Amino acid sequence: FSIGVFATDPATEKQELFIAKLLTQQVNQQISVKRSVSALLKRSPEKVESVVKVALDLYPYEYEQIIQGAIEAEAALTSDVIKVVIDSDLATYDEIVEIAILAEPAYATEIINTVAKENPQELGNIVRVAMTTEPYISADIFDTALLSHPERMLDILTGAIKAVPQQVVGLV
Repeated sequence: FSIGVFATDPATEKQELFIAKLLTQQVNQQISVKRSVSALLKRSPEKVESVVKVALDLYPYEYEQIIQGAIEAEAALTSDVIKVVIDSDLATYDEIVEIAILAEPAYATEIINTVAKENPQELGNIVRVAMTTEPYISADIFDTALLSHPERMLDILTGAIKAVPQQVVGLV
């Protein structure tokens, strides 16, 4: 484990080493990664990028728990969490969208917009995953995607048709 990869200055490196120590201690005490990340971010939400980066570096196979814990700690940080996870390259866009929406459905449109900014070519697939994950808000997802990305209307319609074919007639 080399935290120096993330650090840009000695103070940041020291902070990330401290976060790594805290996370490791908690996990060694049989506290889940999800709860550990959540607890740290409830106390220090401004450190979201560092906490999520360090957690992903320490526990890369626990990315689902890390995303859930971070979003549950402070839903307003959802976009920041998603950006760090995307940068880590540990999960697919589909997985990130699904995990994040399941953790906080109220932020579905923000989740879609954040992921779409990182990979606009996948917008149709992102919409499909979002609508499949949370079908009760599929109309809101559809409307927001169209308003945010009108130039990608065909991709959005394709994703919607694949997700909820019976409801698409009512959406259009």
